Amino acid sequence: NESFTQHEFIKLTNGNYMGFIPVIEEHPVPTYTNYPERDSPFSWEDDCELYIEFNSDFDWKGEKIVEWNSEGEIVWEWNVFNYYNIDDFDYLAGHWETACNSATSYDWIHFNALAFNKAENALYVSSRHLDRITKIDYNSKDIIWNLGIQWLGDEIISPDTLFSGQHGLQLLPNGNIVTFDNGILSQYTTAGITSPISRAIEIAISDNNGSYSATTVWSHLLPDNLYGALSGNVQKLENGNYLINTIGNVDCAYSIEVTPDHETVWMCRYNLGDYSTGPLYRAMKIPGLYNNEVNNLEIITLGLPQSFQIKSVYPNPFNPIINIEYELSATTMVQFGIYNIKGAEI
Repeated sequence: NESFTQHEFIKLTNGNYMGFIPVIEEHPVPTYTNYPERDSPFSWEDDCELYIEFNSDFDWKGEKIVEWNSEGEIVWEWNVFNYYNIDDFDYLAGHWETACNSATSYDWIHFNALAFNKAENALYVSSRHLDRITKIDYNSKDIIWNLGIQWLGDEIISPDTLFSGQHGLQLLPNGNIVTFDNGILSQYTTAGITSPISRAIEIAISDNNGSYSATTVWSHLLPDNLYGALSGNVQKLENGNYLINTIGNVDCAYSIEVTPDHETVWMCRYNLGDYSTGPLYRAMKIPGLYNNEVNNLEIITLGLPQSFQIKSVYPNPFNPIINIEYELSATTMVQFGIYNIKGAEI
């Protein structure tokens, strides 16, 4: 059924959980005659001809942001159909053609990343199919701002670097936003671009008495072979570098660590198959899986021999006494350890 979470599921500081659930509503198929600024049909109007001719509604798939408590009870929700204007839709990327030709619901929003700022009591959500990032006031549920491409409905903050099809959403302590601009519409939004490109971007939002603006703090353009249309993310690291993750445009998938000066200092190519079968949705660099609470560790530098040889171990199987013959290339202290098949020292 429709009640499943997709793409994002986070735990809040209060112990509750938050994620996305699809919602289906019926609305008309958009036609150019409903928009004064349009003087020619949309590209999908032939594909949806019967729906338009008979004035039939079409299934639009949106989403709810839902918060559950630890018992699984819904304590808060935000339905996109109540807050986004349905005059806002992507008329360039072909989402409507896909829906009409496959007789599936129109994937209107496609939320893919969520972040919660406790200090602001606000949510940030990324909509891939509207090429938009939205900030929501948790208490009132009102939209504080929409950032991205201006479509035909709500007024949008247009950043100086337009992003499209973006994935991932990192909030920095200074309030900046880091995301992966997949660039599925970059040939339309960026002058001089003839084919789509992907890039990592960091954006600063300025508030001047409720008048918002957005500027690019940092941007890194990926080469053509690392263009990733379907997934990916960017993480700004504690050392100031950026970890960029993309499925690439040819095969496998990649993680690249890039300095603020655009120098690649580390790259990993994952053996995940080709472009269509092996996408890497998201990756993060973390300090470690376990918290080490012991702070009295020390490093001892030893002059280890360059080579050694264990000659014989007898008797075998072991008796109460075992003889181990070995040879070193230099005289040094020696420590032997014997372990069982589970790796435990005995």
